Amino acid sequence: MGALRSLPGRLRRAAQLTVLYDGWCSLCTRSVRRLSRLDLLSLVQFVSFRHPGVLERYRVDRARAERRVLGIDARGRIREGADVMVQIAVRLPLLWPLLPVLVVGRLLVGQRLYDALAGRRAVLVPGSRVLSCKQSIHVSPAEVQVGSLMGLTFIDGTVRGGDSKEVTVRFLVDSGATYTLLPQDVWRQLGLVPRRRVTFSLADGTPVERDVSECYIILPQGEGHTPVILGEPGDVALLGAVTLEILGLVLNPFTRELQPMRMMLA
Repeated sequence: MGALRSLPGRLRRAAQLTVLYDGWCSLCTRSVRRLSRLDLLSLVQFVSFRHPGVLERYRVDRARAERRVLGIDARGRIREGADVMVQIAVRLPLLWPLLPVLVVGRLLVGQRLYDALAGRRAVLVPGSRVLSCKQSIHVSPAEVQVGSLMGLTFIDGTVRGGDSKEVTVRFLVDSGATYTLLPQDVWRQLGLVPRRRVTFSLADGTPVERDVSECYIILPQGEGHTPVILGEPGDVALLGAVTLEILGLVLNPFTRELQPMRMMLA
């Protein structure tokens, strides 16, 4: 695997592919996790277009991103749907045996098979409804507000890396999570590097290991340095209990709003 990763820098940059997928779609996020494990060359970066600022950064129309998965190569060329599947397979050696099937299928049926499958997937609007792919196109950003939705609390914040790069993130406030979690595309933009590896427990008791780093976080209610989990493909941004304590904040269980914590000196 080490030999596979040792591609010349210029060749690696030329072969990079950014894939914009729907982070509201559970099928999409599961597929992203599986494909990421097969990416031995680290040539594919998966980014949820639902994250704030992603559509603007890549200059992509929201309706286009909701209709089909998009792939953007190093030259800025954008491909859609079945064409992206082919481009991903080209970069993942373990999928090379499937390439002839994907290419022939694309030539014979075009995007029709992809569109038929994509149209059946379910899309979860955070804190609200479960829609089909086609229905989700008609959900405006204004319908997903910062604040409490069906018991969920979201808040916009800014995270800053060591070189002063900043990224705006919409966090799901989760006081049941120990550390704040940054999605993969966010911490990579900040240039964060793992400082240690920590074992966490999921809600069902399953242990998982994740890399942990540190960054500076800015919220409307306060700011400061905090440890953060370096998320993997498909992970959503979470605002955890440690960060809330560092900033002296607590989530009111009745109003679902962040408020100052009652501080005890002794």
